[in-house]
Amino acid sequence: MKVRRAKKDIEHIFTEELGEKVKCPVCRQAWNTDLNGDVTPGECEHLRFYYFDDEFVKFYGDWNKDNFKADFSKLETKMLDDDGAIDVLEMFKKIKSDDVDEIVYITFGGDPMYQPLGLWGYKR
Repeated sequence: MKVRRAKKDIEHIFTEELGEKVKCPVCRQAWNTDLNGDVTPGECEHLRFYYFDDEFVKFYGDWNKDNFKADFSKLETKMLDDDGAIDVLEMFKKIKSDDVDEIVYITFGGDPMYQPLGLWGYKR
């Protein structure tokens, strides 16, 4: 599966005044709006899941989520390193799904010691 960083100023928009937004690459509907810590999730017909800080937050739409989660769990077990860490981006690249075409992600900043990833899986 293709995994890529959200395109700056197109899919991932940040301004001091308006906060941070992540938009669907297909229809431009806002998936996530963060204005000074007040986060508003959004969705559209293309969005399949939101994954944040090493866990699935929510699944969207009518598709075979159970098979996807099972494949994810198998890979997660297989790819754990000796420290119990995992490269989530590499793991998602190895998943094959007819229901998810691509994943876009951003790195949430603020604290240099804690910069979790937010990943949105979608189907065109």
